[in-house]
Amino acid sequence: MMLKDQALEALAGRPTDRIPFFLNETHYAPEKVRQMLGNNVATFVRRVDSTRDFYPNLIRLDSQWETLPDGTRARRLTYVTPKGNLTTLQRPAGYTNWTLEYPFKSEQDYPALTCLFEGSYAVSNEAELAEAIRTAPEDTFVRDGLETEPLQELISFWMGTETFCCEWMDNRDRVLEVVRHIIALRRSAYPLIAQSPLTCVTFGGNLAPTVIGPQLAREYYFPYYAELKEALAGTGKLVGCHLDADNQLIFEDIAHSALDYIEAFDPSFGIPVSRARRAFYPRSIWLNWPTGNHWMNAGQAREHTFELCRQAYENGGLAGFIVGITETVPAAHRPILYPAIALGLEDARRAFL
Repeated sequence: MMLKDQALEALAGRPTDRIPFFLNETHYAPEKVRQMLGNNVATFVRRVDSTRDFYPNLIRLDSQWETLPDGTRARRLTYVTPKGNLTTLQRPAGYTNWTLEYPFKSEQDYPALTCLFEGSYAVSNEAELAEAIRTAPEDTFVRDGLETEPLQELISFWMGTETFCCEWMDNRDRVLEVVRHIIALRRSAYPLIAQSPLTCVTFGGNLAPTVIGPQLAREYYFPYYAELKEALAGTGKLVGCHLDADNQLIFEDIAHSALDYIEAFDPSFGIPVSRARRAFYPRSIWLNWPTGNHWMNAGQAREHTFELCRQAYENGGLAGFIVGITETVPAAHRPILYPAIALGLEDARRAFL
């Protein structure tokens, strides 16, 4: 069985003859990893959305590069709408961007923001999706995605955390007016995702429960995982979420959610694998090898990897347990950490499978 097929079996909670080792394709060149570990060791994750958002009220999107005081370059995007403009400033940082200015800056921006999302809908990303699937090597599986949850869309891309919190307290009705349009936008994507050839879809994530609290998570996050799961009923597709923060406040909600897999779960935040495995079972856990332990030497990392697998094995088994690195490892430490994790997984395979 090819690695890409084993990956799908593991995400579905079915047993495989190894403990998968997932690496995001964009974090570190796959060819360098293959040279480091050999072939058929790591499984690479290629992320592509089967839909994209379309904004009928967006007159145009202007782009202009600027030089910052420190000499670095950043791109200013301007969303031009009939009700005003929204501007953001982003600095490229490898596979991602750092947002230096969010588009929404004050309550004067509500008319433009509301106008932008009003009447928006999802369209098929068919061409990009087909190319991603066609060019995926045998050790790479393609994972579908649905941007962010309706409330998280504002936090992550349009307001930022601090501004969102202030607006939630001061102008909640206006926030919710925008959210209603985003809900309609997300729902328009469900039928297109159902028709996609991809098996796994990660719906949003990156929520910080310590910021939004469990009540908002129950009102504006978990119901939409359930909606998507219901919309995909009968397709055999799996729904997951990128839950990489301190999830103690929503631990029970995750355990009773409609999710099939928990992506980027990180035990660094105080929930050990043993407890998560017991509570989340039979959901698959796609572990983020703890970011807080990137400092470990090779021997420590190998032992720690084995210990993570042992906890999973003794509290539900290794079917549906995946070890991955979903965050960036410092470049100088990758040649130490990657082989050590691979050896730890091999140790666990010999001991438990």
